[in-house]
Amino acid sequence: MSAESDNQHESVGAWAKRYYLTSRSTIEKVLRHYDLGSTQWMVLYQLANDGPTMQRDLARALKIERATLSGIITTLVRKGFVEQLPDVVDQRQRMLRLSPAGVELWKQLPDPVALAHDISFDGADPGELAIAVRVLTAATERLNAHLAGGDGSSSAAGGAGSSGASADGGSSSAGGGAGSSSADAGSSSASADAGSSSDDAGAGAGSSVADAGAGAGAGAGSSVADAGAGSNATNAGGGADGDHS
Repeated sequence: MSAESDNQHESVGAWAKRYYLTSRSTIEKVLRHYDLGSTQWMVLYQLANDGPTMQRDLARALKIERATLSGIITTLVRKGFVEQLPDVVDQRQRMLRLSPAGVELWKQLPDPVALAHDISFDGADPGELAIAVRVLTAATERLNAHLAGGDGSSSAAGGAGSSGASADGGSSSAGGGAGSSSADAGSSSASADAGSSSDDAGAGAGSSVADAGAGAGAGAGSSVADAGAGSNATNAGGGADGDHS
């Protein structure tokens, strides 16, 4: 293995991906006991905290494609945890709410995001966590600007020399993708979770759950609402989140 390749594997981006995969596996291990996938949990979380919600609005809140969310909602309706009702104004639209069984289930569910946060950052120095947030936030913003076709490329080039965040962020795909055994193991665990199919591939919410754990641990609070702030660049790291079980 070349020195350059070895450095990529130990970069900030590579470790961010490894943390994401391991955090996600931890979250889904907790939910597996309840026959839920991480995106199903996100849907239940939103409905439990925000109340009845239009399905189209839920897709926006969770940053999930409508077709993907439709399959997840179908599964939750089949399990008896969610009710899907025609909107009183527009019959073509669907209003979602927790069923009585869903309400009871939610009362029993632990918070897997808070659990992953507590395990990950117990005893961590708040100052170091704040630095980690700033570095990863800046790197993510540069990548998003680059993907949007703005001036992100020049910004990233300029920022790399000063903080190294852009360089590390840029190598997350190479370093994290080639990755260590822990990253590979986390990916396998996440894909196989809940004994379900991978029809939910590409859903941002699965990765949002893990993003919430990362964001919460880094001082952003453990609210899953923070998960919605997960960027496209971050979510791209997620694989299949089998939630159609």
